[in-house]
Amino acid sequence: MEESFPTFISIPELVERVRSGGIRIPTFQRSFGWDAKDVRDLFDSLYRGIPVGTLIFWRRPGPAGQIQLGPLSLTVPDVGDALWVVDGQKRIISLALALSPDVDDTDDAGERFAVYFDLGTKKFVHPGEGVISTRAIPLHEFRASSDLFAWLRNHSKDLKEEDFEAVHRLNDSLRSYRIPAYVVASDDRDLIRLIFGRVNSAGKPMSRAEVFRVSFAGRPEPSSPASVAKELAARGFGTIPERYVRQSLLAIRGGDINRSLDEEFSPTEDPADWYDRTEQAIAKGIGFLQGIGVPHRELVPNMAPLPALAAFFHLYEDIDPWIGRLLARWLWRGWAHGFGEGGWPAALRKVVAGPDAPAADSDVGLSEPYWFVRALLHSVPDRPPPRVDLSSNVNPVGAQDSLFLLALYSLHPLDAGGNPVDVAGELEEFGTDAVTEIIPELQNFARQAANLALWPPSAPPLLEVRDPHILASYAIDDQLANQSADWRDWNDWGRDHFLRARGRAIEKIVHDFLDSRLEPSSIIRPPLGDLLVAGLGAEI
Repeated sequence: MEESFPTFISIPELVERVRSGGIRIPTFQRSFGWDAKDVRDLFDSLYRGIPVGTLIFWRRPGPAGQIQLGPLSLTVPDVGDALWVVDGQKRIISLALALSPDVDDTDDAGERFAVYFDLGTKKFVHPGEGVISTRAIPLHEFRASSDLFAWLRNHSKDLKEEDFEAVHRLNDSLRSYRIPAYVVASDDRDLIRLIFGRVNSAGKPMSRAEVFRVSFAGRPEPSSPASVAKELAARGFGTIPERYVRQSLLAIRGGDINRSLDEEFSPTEDPADWYDRTEQAIAKGIGFLQGIGVPHRELVPNMAPLPALAAFFHLYEDIDPWIGRLLARWLWRGWAHGFGEGGWPAALRKVVAGPDAPAADSDVGLSEPYWFVRALLHSVPDRPPPRVDLSSNVNPVGAQDSLFLLALYSLHPLDAGGNPVDVAGELEEFGTDAVTEIIPELQNFARQAANLALWPPSAPPLLEVRDPHILASYAIDDQLANQSADWRDWNDWGRDHFLRARGRAIEKIVHDFLDSRLEPSSIIRPPLGDLLVAGLGAEI
């Protein structure tokens, strides 16, 4: 990963990079907000050598096209390493436009950038304040030395000897002043949020919405389910359908998750704030799924619980490991047996409504996350593992078949070199084709469970591997491994014997896998920390 770094940038370089498209202002940056005095004060600070703060950029590609800087429209090329402004928008626009000769300073948008330096008073002035002295030079003349020399020649009869010295001092200040800058080169959005979230702009912290927006530099407006789904896909978990992003946002805000987004936000709300909350909550939900052994979207038995996970992790960022175990138990039971009376919609309504109040005095002192998860667990069946039918062809998008594949994933499959298979990466690249056939070309038996493995599609046939540790990670024991030595010469009986034996092994693996996750008849108890707090409360 490329490192972020501090640097310095001169004013001529900054202006040139803005005009050439090397520095970009996100279209959804906060409004400009400065008046003519603010612009003049910036140049006065530069002239006096007063620090003007650090600029912060995010380095990422900038597409070709038209960009708008206030009243100035520029056509810029594609720039692979453009610097997108995170903090410093007002300073950069003021420098670029005040030093540009092609800015129309006759309209309201451009007038504030018509700044002159009065050589007599050594002050920066603005035409709106009165008549401009013949000894006042427009700042845009300092952009190029040839322009500056031409202005001096044309106005030499109006200038005094000390005016040339003042011009030289200002020109030297503008060319030698180096503004400190920090360039964020990482594409890790969590790191970017951390860095951007700590940035102050003119003493005002950047809001969550502004941090979220700037992280979309160079890309479409972020306030939509599609843009959030695209960002989440970069985490390698697969594409989250937009409806689950929308439902997650509505679950976080509370109420009916099937309502329309058209009139969801009031005029005082910034949708980007809520989309940022939603993205982070779903990302935590994805991390939770990966942590309990679900590596990719393709192997999720049922995506419907995702809005509930998002709502949960929006409310509770750091949870006790025991709470996480109970939450996982609820998911596995729901995936295996269904989500109880009323099905999934009823379970989601329970989540969106929030945690139940304590049921009895003895529950006082127990944490909200525990009430929350306990209510969820009470809503799903507590039964032994179901029998997963392994005789029919496997459909990886079905819930029962996903449970079977997750059981295979729990064996930690190894590749031909003895290294863990990147199952998420294989699913990302090949989709369900990452679930490969052990004995190819079996026609009617090709997609039966006993003939399937999470073996990389680009690797040689699994049965040509001789390493028993690799074969064991695919439920092929020593006896079957010895039989597989001449698998290409097997007759029908040999293939049938292999598949039946591996099928029996897989049935036990699936049963034990589900039993360990469903934890049937297990007591639902609070985490020890809650019990200690509740006990102390009872003592008092």
